Amino acid sequence: MPITLCYRVVSAIVGTIPSGKDRKWSDAAFILIVFLVNAAISTLQEHAAERSAGALKRLITQRARVRRDGAAHDIDAESELLKLALVMPGAMQAHKQ
Repeated sequence: MPITLCYRVVSAIVGTIPSGKDRKWSDAAFILIVFLVNAAISTLQEHAAERSAGALKRLITQRARVRRDGAAHDIDAESELLKLALVMPGAMQAHKQ
């Protein structure tokens, strides 16, 4: 929920709190309950989405086929590029061009 919407909901809760002799708290209580339920559901959905994104990231591996000493090999591209960058920093610049 965007932060400005949160401010509006909180101000609606404060605005519906009655003052004086006639105290009807039902409107403010209802808005507060809906606000808290919405926050709980949003938190659960975001947590599930983060777990799903993490699972998808683990499924997708960057593989590369390279030829070394005349033989073709499949390697993990991410780790190999990191090694290449550490050993030969200029190789990454040549790779980008």
